[in-house]
Amino acid sequence: MAKFRSSSEGARKAALTTGAFLGVILVFWLLMRVSGFARFYERIEAGVVRVGTGVGNSVSRVTKPEQSLATQFLACQESTRALAINSSSYESLQREVQELRALVDYANRTEAAGIVTHVVARAVDDDATRVLIDRGTLDGLQQGSAAVIDDGVLFGMVEEVRGTTAIVRLVANAQSNIPAAVLGKQRTIGLVEGREGALLVMEFIPQDAELGNGNLVVTSGLDGLVREGLVIGLVTEVVSVESAPFQQAFIELLYEPREWTTLLVLPPPGL
Repeated sequence: MAKFRSSSEGARKAALTTGAFLGVILVFWLLMRVSGFARFYERIEAGVVRVGTGVGNSVSRVTKPEQSLATQFLACQESTRALAINSSSYESLQREVQELRALVDYANRTEAAGIVTHVVARAVDDDATRVLIDRGTLDGLQQGSAAVIDDGVLFGMVEEVRGTTAIVRLVANAQSNIPAAVLGKQRTIGLVEGREGALLVMEFIPQDAELGNGNLVVTSGLDGLVREGLVIGLVTEVVSVESAPFQQAFIELLYEPREWTTLLVLPPPGL
């Protein structure tokens, strides 16, 4: 009889527990039908989820293997390298667009018909005053043509032409000799020669010619190969010896040759 009473007591407690649980669910369901309580509950639930997620991430970072951290570091390095390459490519393209725009403006203003070409390699000798361009005889290039940059600035002369490439000898090359003129009160004729490095010297300037620092030096066109008026540089120093038949002037280029990659090759005048 005692055992029967004990079993009945256990069943009664189980029934009460089940009833209470169902009652709580019912009450919660009814409360969720109330809009104010539902919004309050959603805020509490979101807060609990954020706290749980933060704790989980912290535990994950602490317990994550060292190899995984190293992998992440390498991935960050690769991402940084890719961004640097993209930035460099963008700057290079932006520079090329600026160079092309200047050449187009010059060609439109002077009606100069030339061939646009790009520097693909530079000489590795001491003075580095020769470049290889990506146009040649198949594109109509001729030996002796002038290569210009910017708004009609002389960059060099086509020294050797091949099928699809050509070599341009820069103005500062030691073998460069260009008939030139100094603009001023009177037009002064001379010959611009390259020297070691980026130094230019204008020779055979008459002693009675008046020129000074800052005078602009341009091509004279007397050789029949280079059109007249292409900018060469500025006079930085004049050397005059009374006993000498001619004066000498040092000339500074208006550009850094290594920075330019887009050229306009102009054929000799009359062609």
